[in-house]
Amino acid sequence: MFKAFYRNTDGGVAVIFSVSIVAVLCCVGAAVDYSRLNTTKVELNAAIDAAALAGAKFATTDIKAAQAAAEEAFKGNYRNFAARKSFSAELIKASPSDSFRVKATVEVPMSITRLMGYNTMPVGSSADVVVGSDVDLQIALALDTTGSMR
Repeated sequence: MFKAFYRNTDGGVAVIFSVSIVAVLCCVGAAVDYSRLNTTKVELNAAIDAAALAGAKFATTDIKAAQAAAEEAFKGNYRNFAARKSFSAELIKASPSDSFRVKATVEVPMSITRLMGYNTMPVGSSADVVVGSDVDLQIALALDTTGSMR
């Protein structure tokens, strides 16, 4: 009886396909959720950068105003501000110059990988801006219209 079952190859593709489709769907789901995590990371980085620059403007004179400006800039630039897990803005004293650091973490709800036990995944970002530097910057723009840069 077992020899006949072992030699019978009818329907073998259907069995292999039904077993492997679960793994394929899990991989596709993980790719979809990974794409959502990357999109959230890019949006979070942009909002954190804007918040750090906005807060650094006031960091040397009034730290409370710097923190408020950073949070307002973050709220204005991050579309899902209510989903954040944490947000902090602080002035870090270090020589030769100080830096203003902004950090945030958000929880991203998973869609397909939720079936594998991952309901949410954290995404974090931080940005540092050097403040209080005594270096004067001079920026020049040169236009080359001679055609030598082709």
